[in-house]
Amino acid sequence: MFTKNTVLEQNESYENVSGFYVMGAQNTVIKNNTLKNNRENVQSIGLFVFDTKNATITNNQIENNRIGFFLEDAEDNSFTFNNVQNNYVGIQFKKAKNNVLTHNAFVANIVQGQALESNHNTTNENYWGDHLGLDMHGQNMSSLPYKVDPFFMSVINEYPVFQLLFQSPGMVFLEDLIQIPVDVQLVDASPLMTHPLVVTKNKPSHQLAIILLCFSLLLISIMIIYLGVRKQ
Repeated sequence: MFTKNTVLEQNESYENVSGFYVMGAQNTVIKNNTLKNNRENVQSIGLFVFDTKNATITNNQIENNRIGFFLEDAEDNSFTFNNVQNNYVGIQFKKAKNNVLTHNAFVANIVQGQALESNHNTTNENYWGDHLGLDMHGQNMSSLPYKVDPFFMSVINEYPVFQLLFQSPGMVFLEDLIQIPVDVQLVDASPLMTHPLVVTKNKPSHQLAIILLCFSLLLISIMIIYLGVRKQ
């Protein structure tokens, strides 16, 4: 708390109520740490950044926490090349602005992210494990955006008991029915198609395999139709 130019590097924090709390700090560097299994409380957080400016948060493993990464009342921070995996909530923004979130991986979190009153953040070119993307330009980026809707977070802030209805059919229906303004959503306009922290060599893309499969099915269909007409 209330420090400048602090470096937190190559630490392991696990099985605590929460992992790291960074509060009221400036120019903090948080890199190459492992924050996992911090879930002893319903409010447990892997990494909590509050009222902090100009922090550099990179190459951290944030896994199996109640909330992976929580950014609140913070601005001008950089969050890059982090692996946020198997958390209840991957990343949560609250009253945060002018932060950069790019080239991170969000995989197998029950809720990938939540955002509330947090606009003017750069949140593009991240990998989202549940996003069905389409790379139309061959640049490893989807032409379809990924949107994190803060509807559920807004509801439970007013009515905490509604947490019991998480992902219930009625709540999913309301989320589709009630549109939240775009300026308060966490939107990745160009999600990555592949995991930025996993190196793949000599492997064909999934899209190429799908195209080849579709082409093969088309040829088979044409042959079946042709043979059927010829037989008649």
